[in-house]
Amino acid sequence: MRFVRPFQGLDPFEITALVYNPLTENSPLKLRDTLPAEELLEVSMMQFIRQFLVDVQAQQPLKLTQKGNLSRKFIHQMYDHRFFPSEHVDSGFSKLLQELDFSPLHIGHVISKFAGLVRKYNNKLSVTKKGVRALEDASVLYREILLVHTSKFNWSYMSYDPDDVVQLGWAYILHAFIKHGDKERNASFYAEKYLELFPEMLEQFPQNQYFPPERRFANCFQLRFFSKFCNFFGLADYRVEKDEKGFQKNLFVKKKPLADKVFVIG
Repeated sequence: MRFVRPFQGLDPFEITALVYNPLTENSPLKLRDTLPAEELLEVSMMQFIRQFLVDVQAQQPLKLTQKGNLSRKFIHQMYDHRFFPSEHVDSGFSKLLQELDFSPLHIGHVISKFAGLVRKYNNKLSVTKKGVRALEDASVLYREILLVHTSKFNWSYMSYDPDDVVQLGWAYILHAFIKHGDKERNASFYAEKYLELFPEMLEQFPQNQYFPPERRFANCFQLRFFSKFCNFFGLADYRVEKDEKGFQKNLFVKKKPLADKVFVIG
């Protein structure tokens, strides 16, 4: 019988680095020194944030609402670029009345501020010198928004699931995905590896009459790591298996070639 070492065969120092100091010199997961700029420009979230910066720059200083949010006119302008179309919005079922109604834009706005790509002054928004440099170099922009998304942006924002789940230890799971992602696997394969290191995370989902903790955790894991993080940064391909009622039964994931061009393990 083949013996499988726990925790991906990593030693305690490597695990600690992945969890608390990801992408640093001592971490077994690192960003490559040179990133493929042309391929990065094909990533949807990259295209969207670049367009956001371009549109702000064209109108700067861009006047915000009294609450410091983007105006309805600007929201519709960004939606009309069609990077993240919605059938509910297109059909008129949902209205884009405020920034929070278009979550990709709201998240892009927040991340751009955290990264120092835009600056608010006197309730007006402008692109910073750093933002201009990022517009000129896709690898700079990708690196900046990746670091902000993983270290400053709260993944539980705009959700009802508990804090820390998945974001704490994201690099540990990404290490596993880079290592095993050449083969299509059920997303549960990675969820189980996460719970091997953080079994207490299951306790964050109390039993209720509708869904067991295991299912609620699995949904949270898939949404935060694959549907959002990996999707935002162009790291994974997906295949959904549905049940007889048309609901998602399983999510199968496979690493995109870009993942190995952005990250290196070892």
